[in-house]
Order: sequence, then structure tokens, then C-alpha cells
Amino acid sequence: MSCLMALFLVSSFAQKNDSEDRTAEAITKLLVEKYDLTASQETKVLKIQQRKIKNQNEFAQLETTDIEKYVQKVSSNQRQTLHAMRMIFSKEQIVLLDEERMRVRKEKAAISYKMQKEGASAIDIRKALLDIK
Repeated sequence: MSCLMALFLVSSFAQKNDSEDRTAEAITKLLVEKYDLTASQETKVLKIQQRKIKNQNEFAQLETTDIEKYVQKVSSNQRQTLHAMRMIFSKEQIVLLDEERMRVRKEKAAISYKMQKEGASAIDIRKALLDIK
């Protein structure tokens, strides 16, 4: 491999990681404001978000090659992220998180019901529900 090609690959990797880090930092900032996180919690949530984004990028190609597996992996990643956050949140923060999850659950139920009435397939419904956070 040429030196130029190696430099290009390293540069591409660094740009991707930089983009992932910026995204994780932006999400973390929103969560800090929403849940009034401590500095220690902020550091942990940032790591959780970085891991979530890294995982998402690793299985993103499945969306076009194996939609069932993609939906399964995204759902699992979301559950793991939620669990990790619950482990570091205080009781008061968990109450807020649970309220938000209830709101999301109701929104997902309404969309699922509407899509079922329109005749959407089960996998299309599951895929659409992934975007609701």
C-alpha cells in the first residue's frame, strides 16, 4: 500500500471518529440539560453515547442488506444505551427518563396503529418506530 493511500485511510478514519465524537458530544449536551447531569454523569453519558454511535455505524450497512437483522441490532443498541443510562442516573433522573419513555411509547403506539391500518408490513412498522426517540 502506498504511503498516500495509507494517509488517506488514516485521514478518513480520523474524520469519521471526529464526526462520531461531535455527534456524541451534542447528544450528551442535550441530555445534560434535560436531566441536569453532574460532571461525573456527563463523562459517563458521553462514553455511552460514543459507544452507541460506534455500534450504529458498525451495523448501518445491514439496513440495505438484512433489514430484519438491522432492526434487531438497532433495538438492542437502544435498550443497552437506556439500561446504561439508568445505571448512572439518580432516582429523580430515572423518573424523568421514565416519563420520557412513556411519551415515546405512546407516540410509537399511535404510529404503529396508523401504519397497521394503512397495511404496512410488520418489518416496515418496526423500522419506522426506530426513528422515534
